[in-house]
Amino acid sequence: MSVIRTSKSVASRQNIYFRTKEKGVIMSFKCNRCFEKNLECRVLPNAIRCDECIRSISNSDCNVYGYTVGNWARVAREEARLEAEEEAAAKLEQEAFARRMRIRRQQKVLR
Repeated sequence: MSVIRTSKSVASRQNIYFRTKEKGVIMSFKCNRCFEKNLECRVLPNAIRCDECIRSISNSDCNVYGYTVGNWARVAREEARLEAEEEAAAKLEQEAFARRMRIRRQQKVLR
């Protein structure tokens, strides 16, 4: 009979996952991963990740308590970029409208 061996980190992660699943508090607001996959989001007191994010190897960025300062800074930069892009587009639109009105006036004079 063969024995399946797991690394200490995998065993530790599984241990934390099962403890969180058993004793964790169900959060009223889910993290992104649990929300997208329609999973129950449980968190131990003083923990920074929910049970499903602990279980997942790839997802180390659990936002069950909200976004970090870095995330908010990225959002603010993106908002500023989009606002500047919108202003540039509005300016181009105004210039195009003015050009169109000038052409219409010239056409009226020629008629």
